Amino acid sequence: MSMKRKGCFEIPLHVSGIWKPILTRSPLSTGSLGAGLLLKPGVICCPSSRPWPPLPHQRIIGSYVECRLPVGIGKGFATSAAISLASALSKYSNYHSAIAKAHNAEVVLKTGLGDVMAIAYGKGIALRVKGGGPGWGKVYSIIESDKFKKVSVIALEFKGSWKDTPSMLSSIKSYFPFPPLWRRLLTNPSLETFLNVANAFSKTLGMYPEEFSFIESLKGVLGTYAKKSVYLTVVKNIHIRAVLDKLRKEGLDPQIFTISENGIGGL
Repeated sequence: MSMKRKGCFEIPLHVSGIWKPILTRSPLSTGSLGAGLLLKPGVICCPSSRPWPPLPHQRIIGSYVECRLPVGIGKGFATSAAISLASALSKYSNYHSAIAKAHNAEVVLKTGLGDVMAIAYGKGIALRVKGGGPGWGKVYSIIESDKFKKVSVIALEFKGSWKDTPSMLSSIKSYFPFPPLWRRLLTNPSLETFLNVANAFSKTLGMYPEEFSFIESLKGVLGTYAKKSVYLTVVKNIHIRAVLDKLRKEGLDPQIFTISENGIGGL
């Protein structure tokens, strides 16, 4: 399908590195605290009478889009949030109203708590400093343009412990590692701090794949972390070829992204 049409959107991917649910009786005030990387290329969606992929989010919002995804659904890249956003933006002219509709769909279907807000209002590294949708939640950004332009993000998929977001959220009984790591990130907000706390968070919660631990010591690697069934490695561009060669020799299939500072874009 052609994606260069009026009304099409490119929605960045979002991979949380640290989070804590904020649950209330209302979907609009429900959300999460935390931080994640926004990545491009993202999900490209155009208005359509035939939704693809046929997620229930589009039916709840009442608007259909056809999307091209660079990654699989349910892996940890917030693809359902991206599709919800594109669906809502294609129907509602008011930006905040569209975000509220997309956030509501994600919360009601239990496929995400803070991804919509992070993608809609964040750039670079999105910090969700107050949980909830528009009017409730607050998102700040870490933007280090000079640094972001010198790194790439390598994504590897693996067989994680959880098949979907509801199973992940229901299986985590305690977020005890969150408070000290969150304070550390807010005290010194930077790419390095984010990668350090995300790495510690994913290891403490038991979602870090030990078979990938060798990647941390490769030359040029600034940091790694895991979310659901996606493993991210941030590496300096001057070392990217050597790292990719090593991963491929290990039989892995890396995907390359950059950190997005542009937000949601129209095509």
